[in-house]
Formats: sequence, C-alpha cells, structure tokens
Amino acid sequence: SRSTIQPHSRTASFGISAAKTDLSPKERRSILQRREWTYLLDIVLIQVLCFGVGLILGVAMSGNASNQSIQETATLLGFGVIVVCVLFKDSFSGKSLGKSMTGLRVIDSSTGRPIGPLKSVARNWIFLIPLFPLVELIVAGSREDKRRLGDLMANTVVVKD
Repeated sequence: SRSTIQPHSRTASFGISAAKTDLSPKERRSILQRREWTYLLDIVLIQVLCFGVGLILGVAMSGNASNQSIQETATLLGFGVIVVCVLFKDSFSGKSLGKSMTGLRVIDSSTGRPIGPLKSVARNWIFLIPLFPLVELIVAGSREDKRRLGDLMANTVVVKD
C-alpha cells in the first residue's frame, strides 16, 4: 500500500522505494549541496546540447550566412531547445541527467512516485525567469526542509535515489 509523506516520519514506503523524509540538518545540507552541483551539471549539459545544435545549424547554414531569416530561425530554435530542456529536465522518472549522475530523484510529495512531464514543467518554469535560480537557491537554503519555490508550487521533493 502507498502512503503520503508525513513530515515527521523516518521513512515512507511507496511501493517502489523508501524515501527518507525526516532528515537531520546535516543530511538536508548534504542534499542541498548535491542539488546545487546537480543544477550546475544540468546547465552545462544543456549548454553542450545547444552548442551541438548551433554547430550543426552553423554548418548547414554556412552557404547562406547572409540570409537573415535563417539566422533568426536558428536563434529561435536554439532558444526553444533551452526552454524545452529546462522545463522537461526532470521528466524521466523524476531524474535529469545531472540527478542521475548525483543519485537524486524528484518525487511527488503526495504519492511518492517519480514525477513526469507535467510536474517537471510545474517545478522548473521558474528557472526561465532571469535571476530566479538565485532566488531559488536562497529560498531552499533558508527553509528547514530545503525545498525551493518550484518544489512548493509543484508539491514535489528531491530525495536520494
């Protein structure tokens, strides 16, 4: 049977794994630090992907470098790739590439299940607003449970995998 996360329980079983929900301050700081590194890793991976897309488009357009409409299309496509990557980065069983590498997962606070595309968009759209990644860091660092605004809006929590 499934249970919801109780703020003061030691673990909650969700049928797929146990998620530790009552963490010591040291464990919370550790997860926050891991989340910070994961975010940086995700940003680097997104930039590498965009560089690859830009390189391919640059080679494809090399004969038409003066064509402004092709350049505008390439710019919009590059921006679109960034937006899609940021919004949907946690869609794959609650993991981004960075979370997979650092052993973290995003779960729904109510069900304990890994999040999918809709919850990923609900928690990550805030990163598209300039300077809000810094606001998110400040909010997560100041909260006892280390959840950021995106987690609160989407009813999600990051756990060790």
